[in-house]
Amino acid sequence: MTAAAFAYVERVATGDFSGAVSLIDRRTMEFYEQVRRDAVSLTAAELKARPLQDQVIIIQFRQGKGAASLRTRPIATLVAASIEPLVDPRYLRLKEIRVDGDLATVHVTLGELGGALPIELRREPEGWRLSLVSATRLAADRLIDGDDAESVRGFLAKHYGVDEETLCAPPQ
Repeated sequence: MTAAAFAYVERVATGDFSGAVSLIDRRTMEFYEQVRRDAVSLTAAELKARPLQDQVIIIQFRQGKGAASLRTRPIATLVAASIEPLVDPRYLRLKEIRVDGDLATVHVTLGELGGALPIELRREPEGWRLSLVSATRLAADRLIDGDDAESVRGFLAKHYGVDEETLCAPPQ
């Protein structure tokens, strides 16, 4: 189990995002398939009606990708591209590891401030795989940090260099 966690961290730290994705569990890949469908299909109004956490995940997933790219690129490639901007390899560290049967939790430090993000691992037939659904949602929550939707979308629009209307519009 720890070998999978260390392999994941090492692959992300060395920029091998496709290799990192190969260590992700089926549940996470299914989650990202739904994010892909939402990223392609939701209008700006439908996106804004979703919980703020979902808005953040979908907006980040959409960035820099057209609708055709989102529809046709392999999901593993899209997931790899979504991992890359979230981590700074200089600060990746494994912290506490807890195992409970077929489920384990590893705390990974992703940023300079040292806050640890809990990442679940699940035992699958192929071995231990990382389950990033809860970590993805927690990362979105940390970005939100108690702010209202308009403030968060404003921050993301500034970060991506677009206005809020463009940020929330479905990809073309």
